[in-house]
Amino acid sequence: MHIALRPGTNDNTFDPMSNSHGKYDSHSQQAAARPIGVSVVICCHNSAKRLPPTLQHLVAQQIRGAKWEVIVVDNSSTDDTVEVAARCWPKEQTHLFRIVQEPELGLTYARKRGLGESSYEFVCFVDDDNWLCPTWIEDVLDLMTRHSEVAVSGGVNYAVSETPAPAWFSHCKFMWAVSVDDPLTGDITESGLAVCGAGLTLRYSAWRRLVADGFEPLLSGRRGTSLVGNEDNELCFALRMAGWHIWVDPRLTLQHFLPSGRMTWAYARRLHRAAGMSGVALDAYFYGDRSSPTGLRARLREHWQWQALTLLKGFLMRPIRFLRYALTASEGANEALWVDQEIGRFLGLARFGSDYTRCIRAVRNATWRRPKVPTLAPQPAQNKTSFEQREPVAASDSKR
Repeated sequence: MHIALRPGTNDNTFDPMSNSHGKYDSHSQQAAARPIGVSVVICCHNSAKRLPPTLQHLVAQQIRGAKWEVIVVDNSSTDDTVEVAARCWPKEQTHLFRIVQEPELGLTYARKRGLGESSYEFVCFVDDDNWLCPTWIEDVLDLMTRHSEVAVSGGVNYAVSETPAPAWFSHCKFMWAVSVDDPLTGDITESGLAVCGAGLTLRYSAWRRLVADGFEPLLSGRRGTSLVGNEDNELCFALRMAGWHIWVDPRLTLQHFLPSGRMTWAYARRLHRAAGMSGVALDAYFYGDRSSPTGLRARLREHWQWQALTLLKGFLMRPIRFLRYALTASEGANEALWVDQEIGRFLGLARFGSDYTRCIRAVRNATWRRPKVPTLAPQPAQNKTSFEQREPVAASDSKR
C-alpha cells in the first residue's frame, strides 16, 4: 500500500482551477490548453483473451464529429496483449489508436501513464472487459462540456456473465463494478458516494490542478492478481473535497463481462477482504473532512489502535459465530462477507499503524482542499441506492 503524506494549509477561496493563492499557474494553463475531446484509456495486464470484444465495441462507436482516441496501456503483461490489441484495431483507424508501456505493475501506475499519454481534456478509463454502448463517446463529450464543474462522471454498468450468476450475486454485485438496481443518477456530489473505475471519465484539468496543489494518492490500486482497490473511491473523495462535482449519467451504459472464475463464492470473499483492507485508507477522507476533534473519544477514534480494538470487541462479543463464518465456506451468507471485510479492515489497520493518524491529519490540512459547493441540480426525489454502494469510509462505532 502506497502512503503519501502532504500536509499543508486549507484554502478558503474556491476556484477549481486556481492555486492556493487564487492565481493560475503554468500547470493549470497547460491543462486548460488541452483540446476538447475524449481519450479512452484501457489499462491491461495479461488481457489478450479479454481485450478483443472491448476494442470491437470501441470500433463500433457512433461518432458525430467528436475528437477521440484509444490508448492501450500494457502494464507489464507476460502474454501477447500487445499483439492482440494491434491485430484487433482496424488499419484504417490507426490514427486513433496507440499502445504504450507501463513497466511498474499497478492499476494506478497504468492510469497515470494513460493520463500522461492522452491528448484530450476528458479521459475515460475503461477496463479490458468493459463493453461500451455505441454512443458512449458522444454522450461523455456532451455531459462534460455542459457541466464544467464536473470532474468525474460515470454511468450504469450491467453484468454479462460467462455462466449463470449465483443467487447471492445480486446482493453484492456492486463489488464487481456492476450498478445496483435503480441507481442514483445526476449530481451525486452531496450524497458522499463515488463512481467506480469501470467507465470512469476524468476531467484532465481537474486532476492536473489537484496534483499541482500537492495531492498524492494513498492507494496504488490492484497489482497483478491482487484485488486490493478502492483507488477510484479515493479519487472521487479527493476531487469532491477539492470543490469539484461527481455525476452519474444513465445514458452511459456498459456491459461488464465476468468470466466464471470471478463468479465464485471464494472470489467474492477475496473481494470483500481486499475491500476491507484498502478501505482503511479512505478513513483519512472521512475523518479528514471534519474539523479537528476536541473530545477525548473523538481524538482516540482517529488512532489505529482504537479502530482495531473496536473490531476486536465486535469479534469477541460473538466469537463462535465469527469463527464459523471465518473458517467455513458458508456460501450465500451475507454475514460471511461482512466477516471477511472486517478481517481485511483489521489487517489494513495493522499495516497502516501510526501512519493512520498522520494520513488523517494530512488530508485535513491539505493544500488541495476547497470549501464545499452546492450541487448543480437537485437530487431525484425517490430514495435510491447509489451506483457505487460500497461504504466509502470506516463505519462509526455504532456500526462496528
